[in-house]
Amino acid sequence: MSGPVKFSQGGDRMGDLLIEQNIEGMEDIVGVYNSIQDEITWNIPTEQLWYYSGGEPPFDSDITKTIELLQSIPNGILATVSVLAALGSALAITFLVFNIWKRNERQIKMSSPKVNNIIVIGILLAYLGVVLLGIDKSTVDAESFLCICRVRSWIIPMAFTLAFGGMFTKMWRVYSIVIANKTKRKVIKDHYLFGIIAMLLLVDFAILVPWQIIDPIRIKEDRLPIVQTKEDLEHHTKRVELYVICASANNTLWTLVVIVYKAFVLVFGAFLAWSTRNVKVSGLNDSHYVGLSIYNTVICCVVAVALSFLNTSSPAMTFALVSGFMLLCITVSLCMLFFPKVIALYRKNDIGDETFTGLRIGTAVVATMARKGAPSADIPTISAHHADHKSGITGLS
Repeated sequence: MSGPVKFSQGGDRMGDLLIEQNIEGMEDIVGVYNSIQDEITWNIPTEQLWYYSGGEPPFDSDITKTIELLQSIPNGILATVSVLAALGSALAITFLVFNIWKRNERQIKMSSPKVNNIIVIGILLAYLGVVLLGIDKSTVDAESFLCICRVRSWIIPMAFTLAFGGMFTKMWRVYSIVIANKTKRKVIKDHYLFGIIAMLLLVDFAILVPWQIIDPIRIKEDRLPIVQTKEDLEHHTKRVELYVICASANNTLWTLVVIVYKAFVLVFGAFLAWSTRNVKVSGLNDSHYVGLSIYNTVICCVVAVALSFLNTSSPAMTFALVSGFMLLCITVSLCMLFFPKVIALYRKNDIGDETFTGLRIGTAVVATMARKGAPSADIPTISAHHADHKSGITGLS
């Protein structure tokens, strides 16, 4: 007999159990377990048993802790972009007030001040959209973040339509009158331009409304593992990068639909700007500066869209680049459209009693002289007629 023997209710023998360890291929008895007394007697110090783990017993399961590192935009970058956007918004509001205040001045009236107001409103929305792009999960809670994501998915396309659409329609009027109808007298009033902008907005709604109903934007979390270091292994930790983004199930498809539509408008606007590049109405019509603004918008939009699809490991860098190009595009376009008007208005007293209202096409000029105090229509009318087949001279009334 080996000693006292006892059986469990399941029929297992209860007594002394030998504990052996395989050390360099040899089975060594390192302890005895008395199952009746529930005691272990070690033949060697336990530190020698677990020499490979610093004397600590091994774990019977995975105890690795996962540390999630939220990838967010630093507050410094967001604050800088917000300040720049606020300054740009203040400048836009100043121009808006100036445009409304001086709307009856000939220099302002000839540039369609009501359309200019729409452009400024679009630019203000664009500044707001730039700031909203920088707000992420680290700034607000999940519910507010989802709301901001859905709002900015509407603000940015509508801002583009109002701002660029206003410039597009003004350029279309110049092209339609001067280039496309040389032999006919044609009047295009502002309400026609409003109709075109409204149609562009309807196309936006036709894309955005089904998007929000069929495939609404939701919060999506992506986790990318980071290679474990020696310290991570010692502390049983695993680090992952957490990306919290707003996206729908078919987000790429919907985004491409919006981009294709906006690209078509951009290309057509660039064509109009190029076709009317030599058309200038000194001091009164801003077609030359509108054309430059369209060029600027096309270039910046191409760069900004490309950067937004750039897959970088740093959301802060992507946001800084995209927001920087957007702010540059918005501000340059705003200044091109309104600074010449301000300069022309405050220089009119230096010119004298007569104001040049001629339409320049290349080097050919036909001018009419409007004296101060002369009656003018509430809405400026641009008329074009074919005067000389060789020189292509047209007139402005």
